[in-house]
Amino acid sequence: MNPKREREHPKNGKTCRDTDSHSRFDPAPVEPAGVSERPVEPDKLRTVLGSGALAPSSRNEQPWAYLVATREDPESYERLFGVLMETNRAWAQKAPVLILTLAHTQ
Repeated sequence: MNPKREREHPKNGKTCRDTDSHSRFDPAPVEPAGVSERPVEPDKLRTVLGSGALAPSSRNEQPWAYLVATREDPESYERLFGVLMETNRAWAQKAPVLILTLAHTQ
């Protein structure tokens, strides 16, 4: 295990601690590198959603539910895009698919 050490977060400049080989930073907007605008094939999307439906959760709150919108349905895409925080809209606007994951808690 690596010793704890402080360092500056690369995006927001806040001080954070590395606790092991994986850095744990203060929350900051996520901006994936190279979001592709290429459409996702329906069979690949079904595979991702099917795998996700089988995935465990930290509180065992399955079954998962998903709201999915693709660029092929602009009205649905805009509605789902509209629920994103402003910081996420910056990178998500180029995404060909938006997926909102929900858990049934009651």
